[in-house]
Amino acid sequence: MSSEKLNALLDIAGEMVTLNSEFVRKKIELAAAFPDLKASFMALDKMTRALHDIAQSMRMVPIKPVFQKMQRIVRDVATQTGKEVNFRIAGENTEIEKSLVELIDSPLVHIIRNAVDHGIENADEREAAGKERSGNVFLTAKHEGSSLVLEISALRQNSGLPE
Repeated sequence: MSSEKLNALLDIAGEMVTLNSEFVRKKIELAAAFPDLKASFMALDKMTRALHDIAQSMRMVPIKPVFQKMQRIVRDVATQTGKEVNFRIAGENTEIEKSLVELIDSPLVHIIRNAVDHGIENADEREAAGKERSGNVFLTAKHEGSSLVLEISALRQNSGLPE
C-alpha cells in the first residue's frame, strides 16, 4: 500500500474516531428513546475503534531489519579494527513507525561504529587489563509508554557492570 493511501486511510480513521466521540454523547440520548438501536451504536463504536487501531498498526514495522544491519556493521568494524566483539540484541520484534526507520538509521550506525571503534579495546589491551579478550556491545529496543527506547551499551558478560 502506498504511503499516500495509508495516510488517507489514517486520516479517515482519525476523523471517524472524532466523529464517533461526538456521536457517543448523542447516542446515549437516542438509545434511551430507541432502545433497539443501543446494540447497533455499541457495534459501531467497537468497529470504529478497531478500524483506527488497524490503520495505525499498518504503519508499524519490526525493528529487526535495522538490528540485522547493525550486526553487519559491528562485524565489519571489528574486522577493520582487529577487535573481538560479541554483539547481542534484544527487542528486535519491537515495532516502530516506518518513518522512524529512516530517521534512526544514520545516528544508530554512527553510535554502533563508535561503540566498537572507540568503546572496545583491542584483544591484547583487554587481556592486559584483566578483561576477556572480546568486548561486548548490546543493542536493545523497547517501548516505554508511547516512546521507543533504544539502548546501546558495553557491559561485562553477566555482570551488568560497564566494561
